[in-house]
Amino acid sequence: MEEFYTHATRTIGASHENGWRTHRVDRVLGERLDIEGSRWNLGESDQARRRAIRRSSSGRRVNGIGWYRKYFRLWGLSHRDAWRQVETRTFVAATMAWTGFDYRGEPQPLAWPSAGSSFGILDLCGFPKAAYYIRQAQWIRDRPILHLVPHWNWAGSEGKPIKVMAASNAEKVALTLNDIPLGEKLVDKYDMVTFDVPYQAGKLEAVASNSGKVIARFAVETTGPPAALKLVADRDSLAGDGADAQPITVEVVDARGRVVPTASLPVRFTLSGPGAIIGLNDGNPSNHEPEKGDRHSVFHGFAQVIAQSAYAGSGTLTLRATAEFLSPAEVTIRVLPVPPRPAVPPVAR
Repeated sequence: MEEFYTHATRTIGASHENGWRTHRVDRVLGERLDIEGSRWNLGESDQARRRAIRRSSSGRRVNGIGWYRKYFRLWGLSHRDAWRQVETRTFVAATMAWTGFDYRGEPQPLAWPSAGSSFGILDLCGFPKAAYYIRQAQWIRDRPILHLVPHWNWAGSEGKPIKVMAASNAEKVALTLNDIPLGEKLVDKYDMVTFDVPYQAGKLEAVASNSGKVIARFAVETTGPPAALKLVADRDSLAGDGADAQPITVEVVDARGRVVPTASLPVRFTLSGPGAIIGLNDGNPSNHEPEKGDRHSVFHGFAQVIAQSAYAGSGTLTLRATAEFLSPAEVTIRVLPVPPRPAVPPVAR
């Protein structure tokens, strides 16, 4: 093996997990590699740099949950700190965030009753979490990014400070609560910017600016109580091939059509037409409700239905959602006839 790495004519790269320090084979490989990758351990990229200035380090795997710094595993990094550790090391080529999506299994950093990971940039349904906006603010340069977290429904916490983060790629962000200025701060390109805001119901608005010029506005508002359901299809049609499927977002909204971020209630679904419901979820890693069937709860005002067309189907799918005390919702999706997929006909016996 050592002879192979000594006389190799191609650029060689490999990724190891906490191995450069502890395993002899890995140390030998580390001396022979042109590109070294390290997972979890920040120091290994620096060790690789010291071993061979001419070599590159391919990156590291990072993980975090939410945006409060305490919510990440000790072997990982927060989403805010992770990019700092990569971008400030010019010899590090890239990074991979573990993970893009939450997934079933490995319930960490949360414990039971959580049944899945919680450090994804998107949740189990693909709904954006805070990290989604942090990454946008860190990476996007050709358009303004501005987003506030958390929501602004904190009944019972009047007067108590709520930590608010503005994720932005602007130079400065100013905050107002019910049109009362709360101050303006510089945005850190990695940590973003935070404010401690005594809670009062109403409208919390952020204004982002560069060189004194306003480039973006974003607001969160205190909503009313749940009043209705809303269904949002990903597309207006499905191919009638028995395989095409799409997610349909379920929202619990107030009388003004705003998503109620504190809503958590059961919803029942009925589907008519050439297709079937093949999946249900709400993004909550601690929800143990079946993902098959005709009912599921919402989490923070959202849930998801996955509908699939029937084979050789055509016509209209209609999904209806109902919940106690709320106005129901319906959405229709066209199922388009398509040629059958090429297949080998069965052989008669």
